[in-house]
Amino acid sequence: MATLIEDGDSLIIDCGSTTAYVAQALCDHSDLHVITNFVEIARTLASRNGNRVYVTGGELRAYDAAAFGKAAVDFIQQFNVDYAVLSIGAINKKNELLDFYLCEAEFSRAAIQQARQTCFVTDSSKFSKDALIKVCGLDQVDFVVTEGEPPAPFQKACTENDTRLLISN
Repeated sequence: MATLIEDGDSLIIDCGSTTAYVAQALCDHSDLHVITNFVEIARTLASRNGNRVYVTGGELRAYDAAAFGKAAVDFIQQFNVDYAVLSIGAINKKNELLDFYLCEAEFSRAAIQQARQTCFVTDSSKFSKDALIKVCGLDQVDFVVTEGEPPAPFQKACTENDTRLLISN
């Protein structure tokens, strides 16, 4: 993922353990403009290499220090960014990207609208799983980054939707 991002790029990065790893991988980048709802990502990137970090308002969840709600969505709608870098809860057999929490899905959908390119980062355990709330279909995704080989039907769907699949080690 970090190889896609160039110095000076702008990103909305949501909360999640996978996106926290992305933030770590971006630590050597400079002059990034990062909009996030996740305190851990803000802390990781704010004090480095001339980066500018904007943190959403909204209700801060106690268990992960992520902000959600109307204030968070309204805040990110002020920005026009190069990338939305988003986590996901599940990818079902219809190749839809899903989440377990409505507030997270709403945030992701808003971020997609503000970005020129959308990238979902996920671990391979999320494939062929189900969750309650649909975020989007592959037709709205430019990149999927994962560490393991996805199922063949998902790979085929990526090709059909012009979604680049990147497998990182």
